[in-house]
Amino acid sequence: MHIDDLELTQLKETFTVDKEGWLVRIRKTSNRSKLGRCSLSDGYPIACWKGKRMLGYHIAWALYYGEWPDPTLDVDHIDRQRWNCAQDNLRQITRSQNMHNTIAHCDAKVSIKGVDFVASRRKPWRARLCVNYKTKQIGYFHTKEEASAALESARLGMQQILEGL
Repeated sequence: MHIDDLELTQLKETFTVDKEGWLVRIRKTSNRSKLGRCSLSDGYPIACWKGKRMLGYHIAWALYYGEWPDPTLDVDHIDRQRWNCAQDNLRQITRSQNMHNTIAHCDAKVSIKGVDFVASRRKPWRARLCVNYKTKQIGYFHTKEEASAALESARLGMQQILEGL
């Protein structure tokens, strides 16, 4: 979504991103400017702009590209550091692509994302892949390592298909 020149100028007078990737608010007091990092909510920078609470990486995107991020896409932090709003760390991708750039949950019984243990099966290790909100069953395997290898192979094949489109 496009930002008009006046709004972009106001945005640049109010915010900047420091060398470490933190979104910083510029507070003007008399003749001086004071810098202060924006507060974090669940690890993400949050800032108020024109009376609305906004995600800091949306503001950073607007500072870099002169437009708000596409609302149909996610803004992804490539290095998975939620606070890092550096230009080379942000990209717009689909929700499905963004979910592939996550790690296994900390309470998961198996540390490999997409692999789980089904005790009732002769081959108890199951590999599954989710693409565009649909789960693809890869198969059942004797070991966790076999399931992981099959899952990685399926991911590479799916990535080549998606890049070929």
